[in-house]
Amino acid sequence: MSQDFAKKKRSTTARNSTRSSSNKGNKRRPSNSKKTQTRSASGWLWFLSGGLLGSLATFLIFLSGVIPIPQDKAPGKTQSRATQAAEEKPVPQPRFDFYELLKESEVVVEKSADAYDGGGPREQKNMEYLLQVGSFRSPNDADRLHAELALSGFDSQVEKVKVRNGSTWHRVLVGPYASRSKLANTRGKLISKGIETLVIEREAR
Repeated sequence: MSQDFAKKKRSTTARNSTRSSSNKGNKRRPSNSKKTQTRSASGWLWFLSGGLLGSLATFLIFLSGVIPIPQDKAPGKTQSRATQAAEEKPVPQPRFDFYELLKESEVVVEKSADAYDGGGPREQKNMEYLLQVGSFRSPNDADRLHAELALSGFDSQVEKVKVRNGSTWHRVLVGPYASRSKLANTRGKLISKGIETLVIEREAR
């Protein structure tokens, strides 16, 4: 009887120890599930963060390809271009009106037809008439026009004139003529060749 009681006691003790160990195991399992949930949540966060960063990088690369990024130009190149533009731009030459190239004894006759054809006022004595066909600062240009007029059968001359600022100009004149009728005839021939003229009246020399 004593042996049977001892066996029962041992079996009861073994069962209790098994239950206690199983209970301990059951208590530890929830902690493992919490760790698993935490790891899965952090994994999703890393995945979402990586996706957002990748999308942002792709968008920035797209913008860099579409919008050109201005680059600072070297100051030396900018200055050199400005200098070249200033050198290439022609310096404006001073222009003078025909009246500024007249001598004190000269008068410009009005350009209407009646001023120098047969129907105009009668010629004054001791006066002569000329046709100014050009005025140049360079004597070579004046001589060139003088030669072209000679080839076309016109008698011309080159005269020097000083304007108010002291510079010298070279006028190309056709004539002189003692009568306005001869003047009108020559002027008509010049106009037919596309040469504009200015009628000048001055004292005969």
